[in-house]
Amino acid sequence: MADLDREPFWAKRTPADETETRKVRFENRSKIRSEVLPCDGSFGIEFLLALTLPQFQDAYKEQKWNSHEGYSKFGSVLTGDMKVTWDETLIRNSLKIAIVQTMRGNPRSIAL
Repeated sequence: MADLDREPFWAKRTPADETETRKVRFENRSKIRSEVLPCDGSFGIEFLLALTLPQFQDAYKEQKWNSHEGYSKFGSVLTGDMKVTWDETLIRNSLKIAIVQTMRGNPRSIAL
């Protein structure tokens, strides 16, 4: 028996429809624009590896970011649990670097 309360499957939005409207855009001083599809992990790791990461790598080259800028900008193309995990990874590694440099006699302040 048909369930008339539910939306038919052919009327549901596909992942391509959702991602097309919510691209993350970057622009530098030279007016070079780059667009990256964000990833929240709901489509699996394949989406990140096949779409988001290559587009971000192209944006990295086009925008001419240094490594610090690249790491911080990568968090802006992640959402949900993936963003939280990325932010925690950056904080954890920043603290490790600060501890090692302090032990070597090169104290460095980091902004958390």
